[in-house]
Amino acid sequence: MDLYYAPMACSFACHLLIRESSLPVNLIPVALLRKQLDTGADYFSVAPKGQVPVLRFDDGRLLTENSAVLQALARHAALEGYGGYLPNPGTVEHDELLEWLSFIGTEIHKLCLYPLFQRDAPDAVKEWSQGLLAGRLQTVADRVAHRPFLVGDRFSVADAYLAWALMLCEQSGVGFQGAKGLDAYWAQTKARPAFGECLALEGRLYKTLA
Repeated sequence: MDLYYAPMACSFACHLLIRESSLPVNLIPVALLRKQLDTGADYFSVAPKGQVPVLRFDDGRLLTENSAVLQALARHAALEGYGGYLPNPGTVEHDELLEWLSFIGTEIHKLCLYPLFQRDAPDAVKEWSQGLLAGRLQTVADRVAHRPFLVGDRFSVADAYLAWALMLCEQSGVGFQGAKGLDAYWAQTKARPAFGECLALEGRLYKTLA
């Protein structure tokens, strides 16, 4: 399998899950603004949507959208003997995981973070999004204030997605907008070896591919 990802973009979550699970996936960086591969090839020739992440299976099939790709990677990781990143369907934990993937994807990623980092977004839109971000992060903080992970008793795909969102807030200087209760959760997330590996690699690539 191949994962097309862009440095520091939301595909960071998929990259993180791959390193967490030691899943054998080829990592292919993309210059997202230029819509080019690191080789200079046209990215649209690979991914018609022109976005990341894109997971290409061994049979050539493509899968897009962060939540979908994260779950597919987790299923493959389970087949390789690294389960637990995706609770079993039909369980309370699985329902909760879908809930948090949706919340992070819609309420934090697209509603708040996406407008903040669009160069052509009006300042008024950015201010509005940043104002909303505080409440969304507090919702997450309330969830993890007294528990180690978003769902169940171990790191899941929802935590991988949230790790990217919190990383972007910290790295960009946007911060956590005064949300209380995130400190312990964020500290343990950053301390994970796979997180440090992803951040180091993508940080270096960002300087050349952004």
